[in-house]
Amino acid sequence: MRCLRSLHTRPGHLVSLLLVALSMGAEGALAQVGPDFATLLGGKDTEQSLAIARGAGGLVFLVGYTKSPSFLGQPALGAKDGFVVCLDPSKCKGAALLWAVRMGGSGDDVALDVAVAGTGSAARVTVVGSTASTSFSPTPTANAFQSKIGSSGYPDGFIVQLDLQGKPVYSTYFGGAFIDRIGAVAVDPTTKLVTVAGYSTSPNWALKGFVGGADAFVARLDLNRSGSGALVAGRMFGGSSAEGFVNSTSPLNWDLIDLHVDARGVATIAGTTASRNFPCVNAFQSRFGGFRDIFVTRFDAGLKAPTWSTYLGLQGEEAALALAVERSGSVVVGGLAAAQSVSTPGCFQASYGGLRDGLIAKLDPSQTPQLVYATHIGGGGQDYIADLAVEDSGIITACGPTWSPVPPVFRGTPGAWIRGYPGTGSGFVLRLEPAGRGSQDLQYLSFIGPGNVKASYESCSGLALTDNGRAVLACESDNSKFPTKCAPQSAYGGGASDAGVVVLDMLPTPVQRLGASSPACRPTIYSQVGSQPSAGNQLFEIHCNQAPASAAGGLVLGTGRFPRPVPIFGANLFVVPNFFVPALAGANGFARQPLPVPIGLPMPLGISTQWLWVVTQPCNGERIAGSDVLGL
Repeated sequence: MRCLRSLHTRPGHLVSLLLVALSMGAEGALAQVGPDFATLLGGKDTEQSLAIARGAGGLVFLVGYTKSPSFLGQPALGAKDGFVVCLDPSKCKGAALLWAVRMGGSGDDVALDVAVAGTGSAARVTVVGSTASTSFSPTPTANAFQSKIGSSGYPDGFIVQLDLQGKPVYSTYFGGAFIDRIGAVAVDPTTKLVTVAGYSTSPNWALKGFVGGADAFVARLDLNRSGSGALVAGRMFGGSSAEGFVNSTSPLNWDLIDLHVDARGVATIAGTTASRNFPCVNAFQSRFGGFRDIFVTRFDAGLKAPTWSTYLGLQGEEAALALAVERSGSVVVGGLAAAQSVSTPGCFQASYGGLRDGLIAKLDPSQTPQLVYATHIGGGGQDYIADLAVEDSGIITACGPTWSPVPPVFRGTPGAWIRGYPGTGSGFVLRLEPAGRGSQDLQYLSFIGPGNVKASYESCSGLALTDNGRAVLACESDNSKFPTKCAPQSAYGGGASDAGVVVLDMLPTPVQRLGASSPACRPTIYSQVGSQPSAGNQLFEIHCNQAPASAAGGLVLGTGRFPRPVPIFGANLFVVPNFFVPALAGANGFARQPLPVPIGLPMPLGISTQWLWVVTQPCNGERIAGSDVLGL
C-alpha cells in the first residue's frame, strides 16, 4: 500500500472527503436497474420451477415439473413430468439454452432438487424428486440401487445423475411400499457421495427406524456401487405423527425439507413435524409448540445419530422450506408461519403480519444450539421464504412468493428493480443482515415481475448466489409481459404458468458494478452496499465480501477510472485514487465502511470505490488483492 500512503485518511472525515470529491466535477450516469439475464421456459400447458443450482463456469441448472406436450423440444413422457434444464446466463438467446431433459413416465413425476459437483467430464448433475411411474425414464441403470418402484399404487423417490451434456449416467428408484419422496440432495465434491433427505410412510424398506405416520429420512449413497451396496449410511427419524406433508398434492408441501452437508460429511436437515415426541437432543426447544413446528437436526458424519435436534415454533403452524449453513456452522432456516412465531429483540419484523408470513431464523453452532436471530417477513396476505443462501459475512439472501400488496413490509427498498407490488401475486428477493437493527436489517428488496401489470402472477421458488453475489432465481410467471433479457425463449409459452430464471445484481440505482476481482486465482472479492446512496442517507455504507481473512487493506475512493486497469503488486487498480480509507477484514472476509451522504447532493454521486487488501498467502505471487468496482 506504499503508493497510496499519501491518500490515507481517518474514517471520520469521509463526509468532507465526499464533498471534496464532488467538487472535482465528477460525473456519472444512472445505472440501468434490472436483471442481467431473464427468461421464461414453458410450453402450452403448465410449468413450475422448484429448485436451482449453479455449477462450474457459471452454468445454471433448473428443475421442476411440466404438463406441456412439448417442453423445450422434449416430448411428454406422461401427464406431468419432472425436468432439468441447463442454461449459460453469460450467453444470449438460443446460445444460453444448452439442453433440457424430461423425467417421468405414465404417472405423476416431479423434480424437487438439484446439486452439481465436479468440473469437465467428471462433473455430475444430480436430480432428485418423486415419481409414481412404474416405467420411469431415464430407465434405472444396471447398477441402480432399486430397479423397480416400491409399489405401483404409491410414489417413490428417484435419483438421476447426468453429465454436463445432459446424458443420464445413473438412475434409480428410492422407496418402499408406501409414499416416499426425496426433497433435498447434496453431493460431496471430493468423494462424490450423494446425500438425500425426504419423507416416507413406508415402515419396512432399506432405511430403518420408522416410528409412525410419516417420518423424515436421510441417506448417503455411493453411486459407483451397485444395488443395495450403494447405501453407505441412512436412517429414518421422527415421531408418532407426521413429519412433512407427504399426502398433499401441493408442490409447496412436497418440498418442506432441506439439507446441508459440510466437508466432513456432517448433515444438517430442516423440516416440518406434527409429532409431539419428535426426538430432541441438546435442543434449543425440546417441547412441541403446537399444530406443526419446524425441526432442525444435525447428524454426525456417519449419519448414525444426531448431535443435536430441536423444535422451532410456537402454538401455530410453522414449516421449513430452506436451509443454509455459514462457514462458522451457524444454521439459517427459512419457511413460513401461520401465526405469531419466534422472534428476537431488534429483528426486522417481530409481529405476525397475517395469514402466512415468511420466517427466517438463525441458530448458533454450539453443542446446544441457541436462537440468535428470528424474524417474520410478511404483510396481510400469504408470504413465505421458499429458499435462501447465506454469505460468509452472515448476510442472508432469500426469495419467495408474496400475496401482500399492502406496505410497509412488502415495499421494495429505494433503488430496487421493482419497488411496487406488481400484481395479484409476486415473487420477491431480499437481502437481510441479521444484526438486530430493526428495519435497518433489510438491505434490499425487489419484486420480480412486469412491475406494472395488476393481473399477473409471479413467484420465486429457488435461489443460488453467483461468485460475485448476484442472485440466480428460479421463478414462475403467467404473464406475456414478463421482462426478459438475453432470453432463449422469446415469449410466454401458455398454460397456468411458465418456469423461468432471473439473474439479478441486488444493487440499488444508481450503483453500478464494474471491473472484476483480481488476481483471478483467488476467490472472487466483491463489493456491496447496505442501502441506496441517496442524499441525506447517513446510514450508507460500502461492504466487501470474501476478502482475505483478517487482512489489512482499505477502500479506494476516486472521481475517475483508468482507461485500462493499472497493475499494483498483482491486483488490478481500476479507480483513479483521490482518497484511501484503511480497514481490516474480519476472520470471515467481511469488511464495511460507513460513507454517510450529505443532504442536498445530486444523484448519481460520480464516485468510484474499490477495495484493496494485503495478501499473506498468495496464490500467484501477488502482494495485493483487489475487489471489483462500484460506481456511485
